[in-house]
Amino acid sequence: MTRAAEAIQGYWSAVGIDCKLQQMENGDFMDAWANGSLQILINGWFADYPDGNGLLSYFETQNSKSHSCFYSDEEFDELMASARRESDASAQADLYRQADDIASRRDYAMIPLLYPTYNYAAKPYVLGHKVGNMSFHMAGIDVDTTDASYEG
Repeated sequence: MTRAAEAIQGYWSAVGIDCKLQQMENGDFMDAWANGSLQILINGWFADYPDGNGLLSYFETQNSKSHSCFYSDEEFDELMASARRESDASAQADLYRQADDIASRRDYAMIPLLYPTYNYAAKPYVLGHKVGNMSFHMAGIDVDTTDASYEG
């Protein structure tokens, strides 16, 4: 994270924004994060399951203080509530995209810096596996025991 912070500091400096980097002892950092005294922070975060609600719900008004982001936007909250009620997966994904656009591109409650790339390998007899944008999805995987390459 230090290299990323230094790069951002350099980018901001180039456009006239002075930014002082400060590494903190973890306990002090957690206290400052929890009470909202940090102006900005860099933190690693990944989805534990591939659903827009999992990441974006942290930024809803009802959750944001307990997650130390202190963000609040009525339009964002309504999009999130609508997405959770939506049963059509495509329509739901569109609502989450709209909410993400508000939080990460309009209001900058978060600024995603990078998304890691993962590589997975599966034997030809492993069926139903798929790699999503965040992780390997284990649901729906099966093994074709009749495949000639299967050695059981």
